[in-house]
Amino acid sequence: MTSHDSHAPSGTAGLGGAVADTLRSFHDLIDSEISLLKAETKANVRQVLAGFVAFIFGLVFAIVTATLLVEALVAWLAVLWDNQTLAALVVAIGAAAVAAGLFLFGWMQFATFSPTPDRTLKSVAEDARTISDTVTNNV
Repeated sequence: MTSHDSHAPSGTAGLGGAVADTLRSFHDLIDSEISLLKAETKANVRQVLAGFVAFIFGLVFAIVTATLLVEALVAWLAVLWDNQTLAALVVAIGAAAVAAGLFLFGWMQFATFSPTPDRTLKSVAEDARTISDTVTNNV
């Protein structure tokens, strides 16, 4: 038995090594894509949460504003203007403007939200092209 007989042909070893390297690279690539997906999803959840919190605070503020301002300002303006109806109207319009501003801020947070992990999808498509090109060039 010669030393050449105890080893696999160099072409087979080279191919096996290339396959192992490709599989390792593919595994690392999948791990990095999963990490990107997690990071992107976390950012999306934070954006939705911020919008939701702003929306809720806007609603609460609108209710509190309507209650407190209607009672306090209407009484004060009614004394100044000697007109209860006009005082109630002015206070209601002011409270509605504040509530609308907070509501619109919350709405804008939701309007810019995209639940699709766009960066991850783009990166996966690029990686798929790279793997396809690598496999095609090595065959």
